[in-house]
Amino acid sequence: CLAPATEFGGPQQFSGNDGGKGGHWNDMDMLTIGSRSYLFEYKVNETTGEVISKGAGPGGSALTVSQSRAQLSMWSIMKSPLLISLDANEVATWPADSKGGEPGTGLDLLAVLKNEEVLAVSDDPLGLEAFRLEDIKGTKSSIGVFVGQMQAGKFAVVMFSRGGGPNKMTLALSDLKIVNPKATASSYKVRDLWAHSDNGTV
Repeated sequence: CLAPATEFGGPQQFSGNDGGKGGHWNDMDMLTIGSRSYLFEYKVNETTGEVISKGAGPGGSALTVSQSRAQLSMWSIMKSPLLISLDANEVATWPADSKGGEPGTGLDLLAVLKNEEVLAVSDDPLGLEAFRLEDIKGTKSSIGVFVGQMQAGKFAVVMFSRGGGPNKMTLALSDLKIVNPKATASSYKVRDLWAHSDNGTV
């Protein structure tokens, strides 16, 4: 489940308190993208009452493709080290997994880890962690909004839906509380780093 993985530190984990910057980075633990869930069988010894568990082999991917994108987005904007533990050759052979009704192959998961535009947010030379805004109400559930300053007057924005399924929201540029004294333009170009597409200006 992605929510505990990104909220284990409580609100202070994403408070934007200057805890993450060059020389001392946030540590949000390892990425679970490309990890497999494992199935276990549980039996109870009727004489002793002892619970006995036995591994029944690997299940499907621990995260869906959308959850994997969300996790890499959060780790990147918070400037946490991107640590993974997987066999890429094995992951590449995984067939389509309909976990949560969302199909995705092992190659789809590897593509998440190789998104150069998202990785560039993590590697931005300023190295500043994002700050967290107040959650915004979506059509299905609340949505967390995180804004990170980057070099050359750019900003990265992550909108993290806390519910399952499609979720819509309205967000104005003024809601992002962006303060950029060096900016000469009154608007910003918007780019979707996962779709690799430009979405106009705001």
